[in-house]
Amino acid sequence: NRGGVINNNKKASQDKQKIIRKTQKLSAKLADWSDEEEEKVGGGGGKWDKVVILRHMFTLEELEEDPAALLDIKDDIREECETLGKVNNVILYDQEEEGIVMVKFGSREAAEKCLSKMHGRKFDGRTVEAFFATGRERFRKSRDAGGEEGVESE
Repeated sequence: NRGGVINNNKKASQDKQKIIRKTQKLSAKLADWSDEEEEKVGGGGGKWDKVVILRHMFTLEELEEDPAALLDIKDDIREECETLGKVNNVILYDQEEEGIVMVKFGSREAAEKCLSKMHGRKFDGRTVEAFFATGRERFRKSRDAGGEEGVESE
């Protein structure tokens, strides 16, 4: 009977060593991973690789002069982007001087097409900048700006 206790302790010790080795292996993998590598591959395959930020799509003056312009701009962008693929949402940040619009696509392919088509394009005399969202952006909009969030980035 005493031998059974020794075997159980030995088994528990082996299990403990196995767990320690696995934990060390996982820790080493985590230490190797870095944010720069993720950004180099374009967002790392998460939900943000389907989200494109468009800069210089409007001016605050345009929105002040014509309150309906907000919806017109959103509709125009949605219509244009839907030619590239499924659009899940268009959010216009009416408190941002840089004319920020976020477009959430159904696929990475559609987002990549948007990036290619919109970056450097002229829109109302302004040159549009298009880039993938990282999830770290923080943009401002008023509560009733035709979207559901205030300060937004998910």
